[in-house]
Amino acid sequence: MPPPAVEQQLHSRFKPNLRSLAINGHASYTYSLGNNKGSANFGVDYSISGGDPNLPEAVLIPDKAYDDWLPEAGKDESTPGNTMTATVRLHKRGAPDKPPDKIGRFKFVLSEVSHEMGVSVNHPLKSVAHGGPDWPDLKIDQKANPDLDVAKDGQSATSKRSAESATVTLTSYDFGAYGHLSVTALLDDGTEIAAHVEGGDKYDLTIPRDDDGNHIADWWDKR
Repeated sequence: MPPPAVEQQLHSRFKPNLRSLAINGHASYTYSLGNNKGSANFGVDYSISGGDPNLPEAVLIPDKAYDDWLPEAGKDESTPGNTMTATVRLHKRGAPDKPPDKIGRFKFVLSEVSHEMGVSVNHPLKSVAHGGPDWPDLKIDQKANPDLDVAKDGQSATSKRSAESATVTLTSYDFGAYGHLSVTALLDDGTEIAAHVEGGDKYDLTIPRDDDGNHIADWWDKR
């Protein structure tokens, strides 16, 4: 039986009148081993999809530098650091080389974003960011995304015009930043399609790449 916190993370909603179903997310739990023996982290990615097989397929394509990308910060919490891009594209289902029969807008969502103090090992100790200690370490900045309507908190954005594809630029504000990026295609007929990560069946992209879910970039694990 999963603890209540995990059950809450697994809760999802969908609109029953849509012609496609796409529910996805990530749930994690830290288990204390007791007696000062440490702890263990558990995580699960889940997705449920179905509906009209004639609908287009949406794929989330990370930047070419994704495997080696590491977050970098600016001089303080309110100064943008380095960036990484990701592109979502619609194509005919099962045929990546063929254009889709329908187009739409795209909604990008950041989740489970870190909120580390400072920009590097809690430096500077006094927060100077407008959001204080709750300032997210990864954001979708409006200036870096002129073709998107970005939410005030920078944690979600929607493309302004219908198209076959759209690109988002993510900005880091901490050397230890991490989070998840997911995308939903909002077709012009009202249908919603969750984008899967290119080359697999996952529906969200870990930022930076972190296949084992330990909040440490795989680049460091390899070295």
